[in-house]
Amino acid sequence: MAMDMAESRSCKSLAFPALGTGIGSKPEDIASAFVEALVDFERNHPDDVKEVRMVVYQQDMIQKILSAMQMTFQTYKQSKGYLKQLKDYVTGSGGGTKKNQWSPRFNKISANAYSFAVMVYGKDQRVINMAISDLEGKLDETLMRKIIEDDIIKTFTGSQESQLDNMREKLQIDVTVEKRIGRIQLLGLPDAISNAVDIVHRLMLEAQRHQQAKQEAQLISDMVQWYYIEVTSDGEDLQKYDAIVNRKLEKGHRDGLNER
Repeated sequence: MAMDMAESRSCKSLAFPALGTGIGSKPEDIASAFVEALVDFERNHPDDVKEVRMVVYQQDMIQKILSAMQMTFQTYKQSKGYLKQLKDYVTGSGGGTKKNQWSPRFNKISANAYSFAVMVYGKDQRVINMAISDLEGKLDETLMRKIIEDDIIKTFTGSQESQLDNMREKLQIDVTVEKRIGRIQLLGLPDAISNAVDIVHRLMLEAQRHQQAKQEAQLISDMVQWYYIEVTSDGEDLQKYDAIVNRKLEKGHRDGLNER
């Protein structure tokens, strides 16, 4: 049992992920088994382990698991050791509240979706190294890497870079933008990478159109320049419209002439 091993190694705490809930096992069964294991562990009078936690990843499972723990608690009459400590923690009863009070509380943990630690155990270093190598091989087989290179990436605006950040969050992939050299690297599951490539190409097309519009605006400004009158305390002053606005005004003027 993991708790016995933790005790033998003088660990102070350990945590169990609520694995298998909804896949072959009900959340209620997982919670009941967890509490029963704690009771058996407490009967051995452990000295070192002071805290045992269950980590629930699915938010909709929390209430089911808490309810199942409450029902399992009620089947035991013990009031000492780890069962009492766990009950006090879950109920918030501390030392002076009623025995049957049930006011569960839990901690919601925000974790980095792109980074997590993997603990590998084995009987010796050779076995551990083999396991690590196998895990890395599985990752290489599962994940897809895509590199997109184009000078237009160098012109990406802050808004377009923000869209890449949003894409990273939405698709849960790794995105590395090297704007200086015009390169974007994508790493993730194949379906997600396929969607990401479509988004990057759309942003590149948008950037190309923006660059074309800027070039056209500069050419128009070299031939035709629109002005506006700025009124100040010193009188009236003739000011140039910037190239983009100048292009829009000239285009609107020409379209108006063509409609006559």
